[in-house]
Amino acid sequence: VDSVDARRLSLEQGVHAAKRSMASLVPGDHLEVLTDGEGAPAAYARWADRAGHQVIDVGRIRDLRGRRAVRILLRKATGR
Repeated sequence: VDSVDARRLSLEQGVHAAKRSMASLVPGDHLEVLTDGEGAPAAYARWADRAGHQVIDVGRIRDLRGRRAVRILLRKATGR
C-alpha cells in the first residue's frame, strides 16, 4: 500500500499529492492518505468519485509516533 502524508498540506494540495501518487499505481492497487484537514474525507471522496476510484475505508488513527490522523484508504479505478 502506497501512502501520502497530507497532514501539513491544504486540502487542495493533499488531493493533488494523492492524485500524483495514484497515477503511478496499477488499477486495483491501494493508496493510504493521512490527513488532518476538516472536511478532508468528503474532499477526497469527491475527487475519488470523479476519477472513478473507490473509498475503501475512513477512520481516525494514531501513527507510529502517536500523532493523530484521519486515514483514508482508496482503491485505484480499474481501466484508468
